[in-house]
Amino acid sequence: MKKILFIITSFIFIVAAPYDKAGTSGAQFLKLGKSARAIGMGEAYTPVMYDVDQIYYNPAGVYTYMKYDFSLMYTRYISEINFFNLVGKVKIPGIGDFALAFAGMFMGQIGIDYNTLTETGQQFKNNSIQFTLNYSRIFRDNITAGINLKFLNDSLTDKYNDFNFAADIGGIIDLGLFDPQLEQLCFGLSFLNLGTRSKFAQESFSIPFTFRSGVSYNWRINTKNRLLAVMDFEKVIDRALKFNIGLQYTLINMIKFRFGYKCGDKLNGFKFGIGVHYNNYRLDYSFDYGSLGPNNRVEVGYEFTPPAKTINVKGTVETLYYMGVKAFTDDELERAKKYFKMVLKLVPDHKRSRQRLQEIKDIQQRENMLERFRDSMQEL
Repeated sequence: MKKILFIITSFIFIVAAPYDKAGTSGAQFLKLGKSARAIGMGEAYTPVMYDVDQIYYNPAGVYTYMKYDFSLMYTRYISEINFFNLVGKVKIPGIGDFALAFAGMFMGQIGIDYNTLTETGQQFKNNSIQFTLNYSRIFRDNITAGINLKFLNDSLTDKYNDFNFAADIGGIIDLGLFDPQLEQLCFGLSFLNLGTRSKFAQESFSIPFTFRSGVSYNWRINTKNRLLAVMDFEKVIDRALKFNIGLQYTLINMIKFRFGYKCGDKLNGFKFGIGVHYNNYRLDYSFDYGSLGPNNRVEVGYEFTPPAKTINVKGTVETLYYMGVKAFTDDELERAKKYFKMVLKLVPDHKRSRQRLQEIKDIQQRENMLERFRDSMQEL
């Protein structure tokens, strides 16, 4: 295990070490945070699994257990700058997950003269949009991989209009694959904005290639409360290497408190957020104070899986199993047992479901022993 951690650490610093090229990239819109959940955790998000908003941080993390998942975020900056983000995902059993995202930043009218940079009464707009197509897939419950294909457009009045194409790749590994004691520890890696050059007037710029990597640990305090801790490295081609940290405390499997910090970012360091996830609905909020003043982001989401009878037999088994894993991850052990037992009714020799049921049995036995010990101590 030490060799694996050494290789991962070495790889991070080898790839992230390229010399700094401050101010040399275009398409700055790509650097903006596009998820209230991620921003509330300081954008320390690379190794976080099962979130459609990962389409902007690590394409591998888009994979979720639900068949359909949707997310919508809105932010309003100063000077009538509006930002929207919409993501939708669908699962195709036996093939993987496909997601489509739209992000757009739209500025209000600005009065300026092109030559003297003084107010003249002339008006222009600056809009930036991004379309992203994602494919992600899980392997052996421990590894997810994903890829993005992106279309980008920056427009400044009717005079300048730039079109670009780019790609992202990423992966997330549950380190329990190598050591069962590390089951809740994950490592994530992504390469973002691999693409064509951005053009403005007669000048051309590379788009902001970004390397991200990080580790996360999901500590199950009990069946209703848990703490997610994340450490993330981020290297953008025109910025120095940054280190981000993020925390998310889940209370009664419903309320989520988030805190994050971007180390070395004096203007935009601390981040805060809160979320309420009830049944299949999500409502998230984040706040930070950046170079553009206070930023408030609101995001809503919904995920669901249609009844099993609408899916073929192979798809039913896969869907039920991953719904069980989802419940297991959320510490809803009784609901997880229900799904795994339904899988075994359809496929009696389904090895992974039997393993999960044994894990649940072991967890419940430990909790019962701990509860009896507490009762005996109170009697004393």
